[in-house]
Amino acid sequence: MTPRDVPSPAHDACRPAAFEEKYLRAEDPWNFRGSAYEQERYAATMAALARPRYAAAFEAGCSVGELTWRLAERCDSLRAIDVSRTAVARALARCGDRPGLEIHVGDLRQWTEGASYDLIVLSEVGYYFERETLGAIASDVRGALTEYGEVLAVHWLGTSPDHLLHGDEVHGVLERTLSLERTLSERRAHFRIDRWERR
Repeated sequence: MTPRDVPSPAHDACRPAAFEEKYLRAEDPWNFRGSAYEQERYAATMAALARPRYAAAFEAGCSVGELTWRLAERCDSLRAIDVSRTAVARALARCGDRPGLEIHVGDLRQWTEGASYDLIVLSEVGYYFERETLGAIASDVRGALTEYGEVLAVHWLGTSPDHLLHGDEVHGVLERTLSLERTLSERRAHFRIDRWERR
């Protein structure tokens, strides 16, 4: 995959600099470490994985590394990215001792991944993109899957002035663009999980 020329986000809150500002103002802006909701979401996410172990995985928007830490237990190698340098530093501090783990600054809108993955996780990231950009990202995701790879998407179902899309809209774009078999669709009180697999 090669970088795309994409316009800047239409919403200031979705610009990479806005995320960096959030992490400079607060150690854990969304309370990923302490929130009961987040702990429920992490547990549901891990339970939704189709296999006990993965050779190579990719996580988008790793934030302070709470889900990353859990995913790394199930992966021989895991590459995680976030647009915020400060978030990446905190994720490395949280997860740096995990073998096979790499965490880097990166923007899905300009994805340059050249590797193939048998697991790609899109958790709480899709609604920060315009519909067209998310569709292009989904195409890249599909192209990065191994022969039997899977995509797991998890998104909140509430509304936020910072979001460009609702969680249901995000999963609708992924369903249409991935063109893979959806093997799991689960809806909780506050979030939904969908899994697609290449078979």
